[in-house]
Amino acid sequence: MKTLLIIWTCLCTGLCMAQNSENDDTHVTIDAGKKPLKDILDKMPNVLYLSIRGTLLPEDYIFLKENCWDEIDLSEADIDVLPSKAFQGYMGGNTETGKIILPRKLKYVEDKAFDTQNFVHIILTGPFPEHTVLAFENKCNNRLAVSSDNLYCKEDDHFRVSVDNGLCITETDLNSVYSLDGRVFYYSYLAWMNWLETELTVKPETRVIAGGAFDGVIGCNKYILPESLDSIGHNAFYGDGMDCFTIVCQAITPPKWEKDQLIEGAAFHDCGSLIVPKGSENLYRKAPIWNRAAKINGKGYEILPSIKETQKDKITVINQKDSYLIISPIPITEVYVYGIDGRCLHAEKANSKRLKINKASSWNTYSVIRIELSNGEMKIIKLKS
Repeated sequence: MKTLLIIWTCLCTGLCMAQNSENDDTHVTIDAGKKPLKDILDKMPNVLYLSIRGTLLPEDYIFLKENCWDEIDLSEADIDVLPSKAFQGYMGGNTETGKIILPRKLKYVEDKAFDTQNFVHIILTGPFPEHTVLAFENKCNNRLAVSSDNLYCKEDDHFRVSVDNGLCITETDLNSVYSLDGRVFYYSYLAWMNWLETELTVKPETRVIAGGAFDGVIGCNKYILPESLDSIGHNAFYGDGMDCFTIVCQAITPPKWEKDQLIEGAAFHDCGSLIVPKGSENLYRKAPIWNRAAKINGKGYEILPSIKETQKDKITVINQKDSYLIISPIPITEVYVYGIDGRCLHAEKANSKRLKINKASSWNTYSVIRIELSNGEMKIIKLKS
């Protein structure tokens, strides 16, 4: 009898431990839609990780964004539209950043849905949704990433540098989202101050820039578009936030603009410039939207020599065992090396087309190098450690 009692006690203890583990009071899954989330979750004050199935009531969005959650998982929710201002003002989690995992069924995102108050990671689990112009407006406070099991999209991290303001140089990751086959460019994360020199490169083989792809991007003063590009979606450049920027379009045939662009505030400004392949100048001057941009304020843009010609001044940096060898077709006059924290680690003057910089073990891993040339140009290159 005692033996049976001991066995039974052990079984009960095991069951209780498993139950406690599964029902951690910081994690909860809710079947939503029948009654307000507030009525359910007010009784669960310790919840930080919230998984939602079913649908959300209008008042549920207000409740969610007025509280702090480390994670809101909507991946299994029956939601195909995120309403306007769904997470506007959301404060994020108790950790450094909050996370919102989007529904797999999501098809459309309305205005200012992610105009969050604090930095929030937004995770895409399904196809890239259609969206209004300002759906992802506040890119200073949110960043879109792609889940590891996404079957429709992929994330691509480009290294992009902001040229220094005379005091320091800063680097930032540029996060972009493409279709799985790389043919459609959907989204870019870049939010920086306008007084810094920045550029964004759309990857080769891209055929389509989706509508609103650069929506909410702040401070980019050069967009480099590939030779493979066929079309540009409506309001692709809306909300850039710059008075002037350059579009470098490597396509020989001008890409078609979908619908009509908000030219004055979206595609070009009166002091912007366009660089196209040599021989394509007249094609761009006659192409719809491109030619309208040329007439803004009577100034328009200038069409410069071909892309291939501008690549003649390409600089090569060779990573050797104990040094970096810099080879330039134009004499180098000054070199500055910056670490990952933005501090200047090394500076020297030169007057040569070849320059060797010795690595120093006491320095941080090299991040970027700023090279000033005798013709007044400046180049920024990422270094490999």
